[in-house]
Amino acid sequence: MKPLIIANRFQLSFIDYPSANKSALTYYVYGCGFHCPGCQNAKLQCRDHYDNDEVYIFETPENFLEFLVKNDQKSNRNQGLVVIQGGDPFFKDNREFILKTITLSVEKSTGLRFCIYTGFTVEALGVILHPSNLGFTPETENLSNKMNEVLSHIPYIKCGEYDQTKPNVKNGKIEGKLYLATTNQIIYKYNPEKLGYEPISKAGIADLAIVD
Repeated sequence: MKPLIIANRFQLSFIDYPSANKSALTYYVYGCGFHCPGCQNAKLQCRDHYDNDEVYIFETPENFLEFLVKNDQKSNRNQGLVVIQGGDPFFKDNREFILKTITLSVEKSTGLRFCIYTGFTVEALGVILHPSNLGFTPETENLSNKMNEVLSHIPYIKCGEYDQTKPNVKNGKIEGKLYLATTNQIIYKYNPEKLGYEPISKAGIADLAIVD
């Protein structure tokens, strides 16, 4: 498992988490394979070029999880909301580390809930979030319940590459709606009854009244 590299500009953000009135701590990971033209975080695309003074490097998910919990207690009043974007958390060199961090968080009952920003499609999530990638096998006892427990702690995933040809009319949380950067991007909410993700946005806009 490769180390996780994040920018040291993690921040408490009201904008990034799909909620009308809640804030989350937002973290930016290095590494992405999409290389979208016009990317606002282009310097985060490569994991091999960074200034040591500008990053945190975590060798183990345990250490990263401890970092997340400590920051939540200190800066977000134990609300437990975390946004991970980048870069791309589900980039091939980040994916195992991020998923292990989340499963550890569930095992340790930290109370953290994660929103992931990724360029991958919802169809690709079926592979990325396969039970084997979450540490389960077909023989795992109560597999559906255990999958549900983990995925319930990833209640939101924003999917879709940044497409500079499809800019949204607005950006951020405005009058009870969350406007994504481009209209092709979609926010999905986890549905525990269906063990899957369902869209809660249309044309790059999510109505936050139906989220909270």
